[in-house]
Amino acid sequence: MALRGRSLTAQNAALLDRRDSAGDLATAGVAPKAWIRRDGVFWLLKDGDTEEVEAELTASQIARCFDVPQVLYEPQDYQGQRVSASRLMTTKAQSIVPMEFVDVYAANVDKTPESIVASRDLYGFHMMNIVDYLVGNVDRHCGNWGFWVDNRTNKLGKLHPLMDFNKAFHAYDSVEGGQVPDRAEEYVPEGCRDHGGEGDRVKPDTGAAGRPAGDVLQKIRRIERSRCEVIP
Repeated sequence: MALRGRSLTAQNAALLDRRDSAGDLATAGVAPKAWIRRDGVFWLLKDGDTEEVEAELTASQIARCFDVPQVLYEPQDYQGQRVSASRLMTTKAQSIVPMEFVDVYAANVDKTPESIVASRDLYGFHMMNIVDYLVGNVDRHCGNWGFWVDNRTNKLGKLHPLMDFNKAFHAYDSVEGGQVPDRAEEYVPEGCRDHGGEGDRVKPDTGAAGRPAGDVLQKIRRIERSRCEVIP
């Protein structure tokens, strides 16, 4: 969707000033967005409404209190509108792939998404669920989390930094809350694939994939007050 009515398309790209736009044609999602180049840095600006912008900014400050890679959101102004802004995190050496694509890959190599997550970044997976639970994020679909990819080898790395918190603080109006799974073997990315079924679940075991998120909570470093900004 366009941010302030200026989203790039193949038809209007030539009409926009390249000094103001990064030239991106593929920004996905429902929230209005725009890629902006400022002082040589690419920024992703997100709008929506006041509630969503403030939710993302506040959730980002809470997430900074934890030892987990994350996109840092900060307030900026775009044509008189307060928006959340984050720096471009990919580089020529590293890109990202969403979990919805990894899920397709898993189906073609006779693996489960759970086993891929557990073998590469189980800590990051648990921390994602813990942070989402704490900030009430109800929008962790399989298009906004995934893995780093080494562009030279095309190999998966660890989970990429946490991002997308504009739907935070929406999970506190029901007992179920965000319905965050606390075990990797209980996670089946429903809505991200249309194949498989109950048989695709990883069977409970005593290995790393079977450890509840509570075990990971014991490993979280103590929160250093100096790392956390004051949240109004």
